[in-house]
Formats: sequence, C-alpha cells, structure tokens
Amino acid sequence: GGVQLVMRVNTDDALMTSTTSVSEQLRESLKTSGITPAAITVLAPTAFRVEGVPQANDAQFRSAADEITATNYNRNPLAGGSYEFTMKPLIERALREQTVEQAMQTIDRRVNELGVTEPTIARQGNGDQLIVQMPGLTDVARAKDIIRSTALLEFRLVEAGPSSKEELLKQYN
Repeated sequence: GGVQLVMRVNTDDALMTSTTSVSEQLRESLKTSGITPAAITVLAPTAFRVEGVPQANDAQFRSAADEITATNYNRNPLAGGSYEFTMKPLIERALREQTVEQAMQTIDRRVNELGVTEPTIARQGNGDQLIVQMPGLTDVARAKDIIRSTALLEFRLVEAGPSSKEELLKQYN
C-alpha cells in the first residue's frame, strides 16, 4: 500500500514574483533618475506596462529600462509614452523549469524527513505536474498537508543566491 498524489506546481506564481520584482526595480530606478511615469502595472505573470513616460525623458527612460529589463524582457513601444514589457519565451521556460525542479527537491526533502522509505517523485509529461508516491504511508490527508505546505513555503525565485528570508525582504523593502 501507500499514497500516490498527482500535483501541479504553480509556476505562474514564480513568474509573477519575477515580473513584479522587475517592475518594482524599474520604478525605483526611475524615481532615482527623476522620471515619473503615470503608472507601472503588472498585467500578467509575464508582462507589465509602463504608461505616461514624459516625452522629454523618453531616451533616458529607454536606457534605464533596458539596463534593468533587457536580459529577461522584450520592450515594446505603445502610443502615448507607454511601453509593454513581456518576458522572453526562453526565460519563461527556464523559470518554469527551475520552479518545478525546486518543488521536486523540496518535496523530496520533506518526504524523506517523514521517514517514508523509497519515495518516488517524478514529472508527469514535460509540464508542471508531479507524481509523488509514498509507499508505506497510509494517511493521505497528512501526505497532502506536507506537500501543500511545501508548495506555499518553497516556491519562490531567488536570483540573489542563497540568503535568509529577512535578507531577501530587506533588499526589496
């Protein structure tokens, strides 16, 4: 006997965290440069928009934006001093992949801490679904709790390298 669970890793959360972080970094950089756009809005896990960039600051804005966003986002001009930034497909795939890998490692650690002998954690297909098999464990509710808490606690992107939660929060206010 044992428990087998199929779960989906919410990779959109990781993308949303990344996009929100980049839009906030851009906001701070613009504030430092004395450029005040009308609005910076996160539209989706992989896109944000900057509206109302003053015409006089356009070149300076593009330069500041490229410094922060060019590696991971495409910048598309819209009418009226607005720009849309969309995550590059290659970056999106890499972040989704990294998030699923982190989830697998975390679940593996948690399941091993439980003392489950020979658990199996595998991807289903090539997407964001995982199959977790825990032979010998009969409490399905307990198994779900452990894995659910994993999802809430561990799915975060850390681009700054290993660090404590407090240090990371300090960096991003």
